[in-house]
Amino acid sequence: MKTIYTAIAAIMFAVASAGLASAADAKPDPRTKLETAIPYAIQLLEAGNHETFIRQFMPPDKFAKHTAQTPLNEIVAQFGQQKAPRLLVVLNVIKDLKPTMDDQGTKAAYELKEPANGKKSVIFVKIGDYWYIAN
Repeated sequence: MKTIYTAIAAIMFAVASAGLASAADAKPDPRTKLETAIPYAIQLLEAGNHETFIRQFMPPDKFAKHTAQTPLNEIVAQFGQQKAPRLLVVLNVIKDLKPTMDDQGTKAAYELKEPANGKKSVIFVKIGDYWYIAN
């Protein structure tokens, strides 16, 4: 009987330890901080992961509105052809700049000294835990 309890205890310990290891190995979402969100956005655009970029950096209300009107594959195709290359240039310009933050810490404005691809600023907004590109 003691052997059964020892075996059960060993199994429970192994399961608990595996769960802790998984939690410790989990990386935080890069969108929780601007310092990691911008390089992550650049990485997605450079890799051509436009759908992932749109899903993760378009504010949820805008995403819902746009996808209600237009199929996602069309949005992705248009974004990839027209906006992604220009946005990539702008994000590379701002990646080392310090933004102007609002008092609540939920809006970050990156003002460009010289317009990059027609953009004079890039605005990020924090909704919940994540940063999104507002303009």
